[in-house]
Amino acid sequence: MLLKAKIHSFKPECVLSDSRYAGLKNLKTIRDCGQARMTRLKPNRLINPDSTGDIPLSSADISETGTVVYLKGYCLVKFDFKS
Repeated sequence: MLLKAKIHSFKPECVLSDSRYAGLKNLKTIRDCGQARMTRLKPNRLINPDSTGDIPLSSADISETGTVVYLKGYCLVKFDFKS
């Protein structure tokens, strides 16, 4: 749908999705279209918060103001923990 929107010059301010659509392929497609994105990630997704190795998101120390981490296979992302 996003690719069709791009063809028609429709550029939303942000692409929102739930964790079902937060796979690497979808995230990379959104990034390649130049869109801002906001999504939920499942707690077992691997991140590297401090360049010491990958850990599950659920065991990371995320600050209330957000933490920038490397999402495995993707890039740096800012993660905000909201329960």
